[in-house]
Order: sequence, then structure tokens, then C-alpha cells
Amino acid sequence: MVDVSKAFLTKVRTGVLLLTNLRKLVMHLMFYEIFEPNPHFPYPEHVTLEVIVNKDAVPYFGSLPTFPKVKHLVLNIELYLRIAPEMYRQVATLINCFPNLETTQVNFNVRHKPFPDDVSVITNFHEGLRTTDFSTPVEMNFNEYVYIGWAKKRVKSISEQWKSYGFEEDGSDSKFIIKKEYENVKLVHRMEYYDD
Repeated sequence: MVDVSKAFLTKVRTGVLLLTNLRKLVMHLMFYEIFEPNPHFPYPEHVTLEVIVNKDAVPYFGSLPTFPKVKHLVLNIELYLRIAPEMYRQVATLINCFPNLETTQVNFNVRHKPFPDDVSVITNFHEGLRTTDFSTPVEMNFNEYVYIGWAKKRVKSISEQWKSYGFEEDGSDSKFIIKKEYENVKLVHRMEYYDD
């Protein structure tokens, strides 16, 4: 396994370093960097992209290169903003860059404060997943960590909101889980609140 940096990619792009026997690749990127011009080497069969999204607006990207050699894709996405429908479409677009996938796993880790409309946000999230056209079956883990430091008095209310949507306690009164299956998505959605 090779940990990729920009200096490493520069050496590969200029031909200083050849990757003819590369089997697995892990890349740490900002979301927009995924869509920069493709590297000048074929991706291996196993690719893990570790992505950070911390901008309110994620741009839309049109036609993208494809990587047909990749058969197993893992996307680990750290999200520091509220999930938006554009995000599912962009993840689906990214997955489409890998036309021969056998397995696809998408892991979201999201940190935020509680929203007054948590149930509608959850409803919109699940509806967005249900209606997004993923080209291959996707196993998705969506982990939300909700900071309640300033809202400790609302913990019971927050928990009840999540339960009203169908979440169940997951080993403690601060952890909740729901599992859903949509056309091409198996979702495990976890919610956990913490105060420090």
C-alpha cells in the first residue's frame, strides 16, 4: 500500500516514479481534488479514497475520466457540514467513474450540532438516497456525531425525535441506529450524541 501525497503524484505524473505493480491505493483528498484531472497511471483493483468535505457549496462536475481496472472502492468521507442532496449525486457521479466495480462501500462521518428540524433533515437524507441513481450496489455507513453541549436540556427531545423516525437505541441511551435498504443502497445510519 502506498500513501499518496501531491509530491508523490507529481513524481508519478512526470514519469520519475512508475507504479506498474500497484495493488492497493489509499488517497487522502479534499472533495474537489477527486475531480481534478486524472492521474497518469492506472488505478489498481482496490482503491480507498479518504475525503474531507468542509465547504458549504460543493461544485458540480460534468464529464469525468473512468478507471475500469478498479473493482473494489471504499469512500471514507468526513463531512463538516449538513448533508445536501447534491452530495448524493456527486458521490453517485464519482462511483460512475469506476464502471467495473464489484464492491462499493461509502462511509460518512458527520459532526454537527442538533438542528431544530432533525427529523425533516433525516427524512430528506433518506429520500435523497432512495431517489439517487447509483450505478452499482452500495453499502453505506452514515455515522452522525451530534454535539449537544449547549443543548443538554433537549437531549430527551432529540432522542425522541430520532426514535419517532424509527431509530432504536444501540447499546446505550446516547447511540441510535436504523437500517434501511433502497434499490441499490444498503444503509446503516447511526446517530450518537455527546457533550465533550
